[in-house]
Parts: sequence; C-alpha cells; structure tokens
Amino acid sequence: MTLSNCPQCNQPISNNDFFCPKCGYQLNQRNKIRSENNSSTFQIIALATFVISLFTPMLFLNFFVLIVIVSSIISLVKKEKRKALSVVALLLGFFMLLAPAINESQELEYKDKITIVNWDWNQERNYSYIRGRIRNDGNKIVTYFKIKAYYMDGSGNVLDSDITNDLDDLNPGMSKEFEIMHKHNSEYKTAKVSVDEVRIK
Repeated sequence: MTLSNCPQCNQPISNNDFFCPKCGYQLNQRNKIRSENNSSTFQIIALATFVISLFTPMLFLNFFVLIVIVSSIISLVKKEKRKALSVVALLLGFFMLLAPAINESQELEYKDKITIVNWDWNQERNYSYIRGRIRNDGNKIVTYFKIKAYYMDGSGNVLDSDITNDLDDLNPGMSKEFEIMHKHNSEYKTAKVSVDEVRIK
C-alpha cells in the first residue's frame, strides 16, 4: 500500500483513501478520475489491434495477434472494468492464432477433391507441353490452385519439375484448362502431374 501525506494536516494516508481519516480533507479525486479514465486502456489496445489485424497481410498477422493476446491478459491481470470484454478479446486473439492452421488443414484435405482430367504431354520443337483440365469436384470455391509436373527418366527417377498456377475462382463443378511449358530434354521419358496446392473460401 502506497502512503503519502495529507496536504492539509500532514497525516500519513493511503492513496486509496478519499478522505483524510484525521481532518476529513477530500483526497485523491484527481487520481480517482485518472484511474477511471485509464481503466480500459489495455482493452482498447486489444480491440483496436484486432480491428487492424483484419486488414493485415498474413505475413504480419502474428505480430498483431500477439498484441491482442498480451493486451487482453494484462487487462485481466489489472482487473480493468468490463472483464467480459477482455475475455472476448483474448478468445478472438487465440482464434486468429489458430485460424490459419485450421484453414491450411482444410485446404490440404480439399486437394483430394480437385481432379486433373484429360491431360497429355507433347513435344513441340525444343519444348514439351503438358495440357489438360482441372475440375473442382468439391462444394467450395477454389480461389487459387497450383499444378506441378514431374519429368522422369526411364527408371522413374525425377529429373526436373515445373509448375503452373491460377488465381481465378474455380466454382464447384467447374473445370478449367491448364498448360505447363518446359524446356525439353531427351532424357525425359515420362511425366506426371499432381495438384500441389489449393486455397479455398
């Protein structure tokens, strides 16, 4: 407990007192007002940072999420008013921290719902071309996909690889053409393609 002296009678008093116990002088009103004005400081920081994080690129997202979580914890430790608000901000922070991992897991599973159909591999002059179609057999919209081609020798050893990607939406049931152009090598005997990455919404 912090002690100070009454400005009127010089009696030792606590900073939590509102009146001097000896002379009745009114105390700490200014400190009380300041305390009330600052009572939600870390809640405001947490919620403001959460709003900012909604418009933040994924590269910097974890920094803002950390601020939300730490500010919420400090708010709870300091027993700021509206405890429920601090708890909500803390839960939102943890949700934002886990959301990318959850979404990545869903996208890994959704790759199985993307089918490569009717593709072939042809040589044209000094280049080889893999052309085909990709089809969305799931029930979500694909916002990005990447297809990877592997070029192998006669023993099945991978000698090289190449990719193509697309940022246009691929709706459920929709298909889209793709093409991978690659410098031809006489050692390439076979090729295969696979869906390497998808993003969904």
